[in-house]
This record gives sequence, C-alpha cells and structure tokens, in this order.
Amino acid sequence: MTNTRGRDPTYNLFLGREDGGLCCAVPLDRPVPPFLDGLEWSFAATMLPEGVPPAGFDRSEAPISIRSHGFYLFCLTDVTHSSRTGKCASDIPAPDSRTGRTAREQAERGAGSEYFVAA
Repeated sequence: MTNTRGRDPTYNLFLGREDGGLCCAVPLDRPVPPFLDGLEWSFAATMLPEGVPPAGFDRSEAPISIRSHGFYLFCLTDVTHSSRTGKCASDIPAPDSRTGRTAREQAERGAGSEYFVAA
C-alpha cells in the first residue's frame, strides 16, 4: 500500500512457526491481527520502504491484500527455485524466539539490527 507520501510503508514481518516459510506483513500504521498471537507466529523483522524485501514478497500484491484484510500473507521462497515451483521454502531456519532473527540474519546484520536494508 502506498502511503500519502507516495512510497511503500514500513512493514513488520512475522514468520509462522509451523508453516515452512509462511510470512505475514503488517504495515506499521495498521493494528497487528489477533492471529499473530506469539504462539504460532513470531516477529521476524521490520522492512523499511527502501529495503530489499524477502524472497516471495510481492510489492504489487501487498497493497491489494492490505486494503482488503489489513495484512499481507506470503511465502518465503527459495530464490533459486521460486520461479519454477512457486512453493514455500521448507529449509528456511526458524527465527530465534528472543530476537525474531535466524542465526544467519543475526550474524549478517549484527545483534542490534532488525531491518532489511537497501542493497
């Protein structure tokens, strides 16, 4: 969804604990849906408007879902195979329950960063 300044919003991203890469993006200016209760879902990251979205996030589809539902569900995809299979990645590591980041993300972004940044 494009905000009044003409750019994409900042999203909070949540990762489903049991669904092999199922993600939910919620704009910061929207309430977090009740199903993101912390039991089945965990906070994964904050995606800035100028940030690089995770594989599977479609900037053209997100606004449509957000207008209708207030959130956007998508699957993290295997970058090397997503165009052929369109399936959720099953080998994506689960985030740490305390930080919401995988061990790889913590190492790459540092312990204090929770943002997908522009490439």
